[in-house]
Amino acid sequence: MSAARWTLLLFSAGAAHALTLNAVSQRLDAQDAQTLTLEFDLPPPAPHHFRLHAPEREVFDFDASTPAAMRQSLRFADSPLLALQWLSDGDRSRLIASLRADATLEHHLVERVLTLRVLPGPETQRISLDLQNIELRRLLTLLASVGRIDIVADESVGGTMSLKLARTTWRDALELVLQEKGLQQRRYGSALMVATAAQWSTRDKATQEAARQHAAMAPVHLRRFVLRHRPAEEVKTLIAAKTEKQGGLLSERGSVLADTRTNALLVRDTDAVIDEIADLVAGTDVALRQVLIEARIVEVNASFSRELGARLDFARYPGIQSSLDATAGGPAAHTVDLPASVAFGSIATLLRPGLGTRIGLELQAMQARGEGRVVSHPRLLISDRNEALIEEGSTIPYTVATERNTYTTSFRKAVLSLRVKPHISPANLIQLDIDISKDTPDFNRRVEGGVVLDTRHLTSQVQIDNGGTVVIGGILVEENSQRAREIPWLADLPVLGALFRNRQARRQSRELLVFITPQIVEAGQNLRDGAP
Repeated sequence: MSAARWTLLLFSAGAAHALTLNAVSQRLDAQDAQTLTLEFDLPPPAPHHFRLHAPEREVFDFDASTPAAMRQSLRFADSPLLALQWLSDGDRSRLIASLRADATLEHHLVERVLTLRVLPGPETQRISLDLQNIELRRLLTLLASVGRIDIVADESVGGTMSLKLARTTWRDALELVLQEKGLQQRRYGSALMVATAAQWSTRDKATQEAARQHAAMAPVHLRRFVLRHRPAEEVKTLIAAKTEKQGGLLSERGSVLADTRTNALLVRDTDAVIDEIADLVAGTDVALRQVLIEARIVEVNASFSRELGARLDFARYPGIQSSLDATAGGPAAHTVDLPASVAFGSIATLLRPGLGTRIGLELQAMQARGEGRVVSHPRLLISDRNEALIEEGSTIPYTVATERNTYTTSFRKAVLSLRVKPHISPANLIQLDIDISKDTPDFNRRVEGGVVLDTRHLTSQVQIDNGGTVVIGGILVEENSQRAREIPWLADLPVLGALFRNRQARRQSRELLVFITPQIVEAGQNLRDGAP
């Protein structure tokens, strides 16, 4: 152990004397006792000694002061002595020895040397055994004496054993003996009972048989449980799924009925079973947490998609300011470029909580500049682990021929569909199962009985903070149109007719962006319009 050098100032007869701690050393004896020797250059005053509990500490107070600069602390690994501290407390100095709960400390001061002897407790004290053909019951008695614990050996325990162990704790030695002889231990209060595995099996069967006979003779009572949150039929299914004999709650004489009118359960069984059912009802009849799902479905020009992403992507990097934080009309402090194109079905970005209002302002400015439009902005409240469905679009008629050469008209949805299913984790993170589909009729391609629908489908799963926003892009919409303007007759003239006609072909690409912001709604929380 490395030596430490501490200085202690003693005040005697009005004069200050410097007491120097020359060395600190330690050694272990055959009983695993840790001995520390603190050697001073002058005899220290007799300390005032007392013990504190929880945690265990031995305190030595010296009637002398120590400068704050001389405070020291030593820590020990794999030792009954955990730490040694030298502190200044006004006109006194304090030595604190922190011990394990089962360790004891002896101290002795002779002139300039303070000796601390730390004795390990039975849990950490190591023993060495070299025994030949010792009776097993006598060996258990020896280990009980070392461990300071009561051990009761069953009549089935017998035989002899030879072992040689070096520096092993009594508990490890006991485990080795039990494993070698096929024995098992069980704790009853502060005592251990040891028996063979067959004996324990016989006792367990007898205990179960006694419990079964007691349950068969116990009286049956009727109890009514009124449920407040879950349907009675659901809880009845949980209780009546199996009988007690098959591992369920109800005993062989028990029954359960559901009163759907009052949403109550009527349970008839023994008091012990009814108490278990009461615990089940209390744990399962709880209100589901709710999530406010706010979705913004935005259709923007393909060129504007990248620009919007660059202004919003700052939120993934805390501390970066962007144009959203700038004053009205002011320049952006920082922007982050995104790739020129976003892969189909990919998640564009995750935005941190608290940006719902800022995103709304950005989208309003987008519509004012004519660079896109908000197709839909629904807000709905849904329970945890339930599915929310949002649809926006129309129905397309198509004709179907029957076997008798008759025709019927049916309708097919051509809508933008958004399905969201939230899962709240114990850490208040929200996992979203997202399903987005976009069906668009292509009137330029007609088939017998109707038109062709262009389908785009996206499925994703993302985990997000409470109040954060996930932005999903990659659904591209292309519009091709042709426009012709001409002067009749003159436009049909050879060569010169090109001067009297004008044909324009227009191709426009747009991208569909979906902003989804989930927020956990606590009980009694007031939801205001426009709240993020």
